[in-house]
Amino acid sequence: APAGAVYLPSRNGYAVAGAVLEAHAGQPFEEVVRRRLLRPAGMVSATFDPQRHRLYAQGTSPSGAAVAPERFPCRGARPAAGLLASAAHLGRLLEV
Repeated sequence: APAGAVYLPSRNGYAVAGAVLEAHAGQPFEEVVRRRLLRPAGMVSATFDPQRHRLYAQGTSPSGAAVAPERFPCRGARPAAGLLASAAHLGRLLEV
């Protein structure tokens, strides 16, 4: 397909942006996001730690079995999809 004809999202871009943010701030991505975005938005229970997943809806497999969220094995992938937050808290991002 010609350039621009197909939308194809890339998680790699988020990983690069997270690495740049860490390098610039001199702190882990998670801490920068927590301090600069989540706390000011009132998203105090949003987390990158799946051990706190009990606060959120439980995912299920096609068979209906519960599936617990897992920490991404690669820290670089967390900016792409590592945040766990309630729907109400995600809605607050629209207000920021």
